[in-house]
Amino acid sequence: MTDVYNTRNFLEDYFHIVRKSIAFFVSRIRRSIFSFLLIVLAFTAAGAAYWYRTTPYYESELSCAYSDPRALRKTYGEMAQKLNLLAQSRSGAQIARVLNLPFEQTESIISIDAKNRAGSPLFEDITRERYPVYFTLKATDKAVFLPFQNALVNYLNSDPFGARLRRHALTRLGLEITFLESDISQVDSVIDAYTHALREGYPFKDSADYSFNIRSIFAYKDTLQERVAELYERKNLESEPSLGIIHGFMPADKPSRGSKKVIFAFAILGFLMAMCWAIFRNHKRENNV
Repeated sequence: MTDVYNTRNFLEDYFHIVRKSIAFFVSRIRRSIFSFLLIVLAFTAAGAAYWYRTTPYYESELSCAYSDPRALRKTYGEMAQKLNLLAQSRSGAQIARVLNLPFEQTESIISIDAKNRAGSPLFEDITRERYPVYFTLKATDKAVFLPFQNALVNYLNSDPFGARLRRHALTRLGLEITFLESDISQVDSVIDAYTHALREGYPFKDSADYSFNIRSIFAYKDTLQERVAELYERKNLESEPSLGIIHGFMPADKPSRGSKKVIFAFAILGFLMAMCWAIFRNHKRENNV
């Protein structure tokens, strides 16, 4: 019972303080309503002017998947982040050299943002999960999106260390396939000899004079062929680029100036500044009286 009484008293005191605070602010605003509204309108107009002066730009997202289990998503993120830093420093000439694109296109690039499926920066992702990765391009020229898409994928697939690993893997797979195909050829020669012996009516026995089980030879050949097919599939995957496009950039027909939240932010700032001005002005007026 005592706890309930104390809680009720606390809530009553709390709401009393809130009501008095609201009444205090309202009274101060009413005494300086014109200057208050003027300050709020001035900040709102400044926010609108800032938004309107922002350079219109196009924005679109590129979704990619990758097939190399050795590749880290962080590697792709770091490569894209380097391009983003160049874009933000207005280094269009350097981007043109890296991506082999005309400078007239790369100078319009504003930013390149790489993220994972959760929306986190890709250069911070150290996982090896094969989920799609996303690249967002902002540019003032709509014509740059398609050539940049192809150039970006080629650039990300040109990782020297990854390329060297793929070459080694292809060489190793080629040697293993050659060895297994040679083994299959030897098994085929044994099967041909067995077939010839049966055709001539000779008993077919191994070197230890045991009866020959042809079923085990056929089973062994099937196992070798399955292994070769698996290795060819892996070799084809290794031959493909590590990063592939799921869906490309699709910029809108008209550019955007970005979110209008900046106007709202300026209006909130103006409201706070006007509130401080009203309190200060009324406090000074009361002291003079």
